[in-house]
Amino acid sequence: MGRAGYEPLAGSRSRMDRILAMAAVSTALCGAAYLSVGFVNGRGPRWIDALGDAAFEADAGGHAMLTKRAAWAHLQETSYDVKCSGVTYAYCGMATCRLNGDGATASCGCKRERDAEGRLFLHANSAYLVYSETVRRALYEDVVEGRRHRFRARLCAAVSDGALWSDAGFNVSYGSFADPSGNYWAQHDIGCSESGDFHLADCEGAPCDFKDFDDVYDAVCACPYVTATVGATASTKKIRRATAKSCREISATHGDCALQETLEPGELMADYDAMETLHGYLADARFRRGGTACKTYDDYSYSYS
Repeated sequence: MGRAGYEPLAGSRSRMDRILAMAAVSTALCGAAYLSVGFVNGRGPRWIDALGDAAFEADAGGHAMLTKRAAWAHLQETSYDVKCSGVTYAYCGMATCRLNGDGATASCGCKRERDAEGRLFLHANSAYLVYSETVRRALYEDVVEGRRHRFRARLCAAVSDGALWSDAGFNVSYGSFADPSGNYWAQHDIGCSESGDFHLADCEGAPCDFKDFDDVYDAVCACPYVTATVGATASTKKIRRATAKSCREISATHGDCALQETLEPGELMADYDAMETLHGYLADARFRRGGTACKTYDDYSYSYS
């Protein structure tokens, strides 16, 4: 089992720092476990007011966890950056993607990383992972019990044994991670004018299959995408380095390809119902090769600029 490290993203945990465990399974009714949960000084996350006891449930083994709706609500307020080592995953970076034709997902050409260190981002744009009972149990341990060490250990163990994505309803054992250093990027400048709409995919936490996208990239991830301006991206607000051959490839008016980017929270799923719909698309998504239209450069390298 790989080692793990954890820290919430900057500014994401201030409202949760003082949450401790004060409750457990109280009764069982008609075979379903009902949880009674309390928080120190009566303080709980904002979503608890709306959901109450409906925020909690138990798995088949009687272990407490958040419901899917509660887990989704929590990830609208809190983001996690979970570091795991000794795991196998796909790294997508500024990957080139091919639209799957369903209007929601794209197949992205990524690099397979074996027995490596990586970072799993769990937040609003990867909230479809709440279909995993492993994720919901880990969130309960962090949110209610304050057991952060257990939170990261449980998630990294599920990644290591290939259970995280299959448990979330995807027919694969692997997913997309971020580079642990944050400095491993495509170096080719495709020279976009940055005007107009583009197909922009977000692969953080996406399910992946270890098959060839093309002769260069040996993993394919099914990633949600949007059609938007570069203003939808979370940080760069521009398109510069990429694995795509040209800006035309990823233009919404010319091509059937997309570029992997980190999108602003809320760009992919406006509400819980949208998350459920997107999960369905991802569960049914094809893992397609890039084909002749979505060509790539092999130019990933470390950059500290």
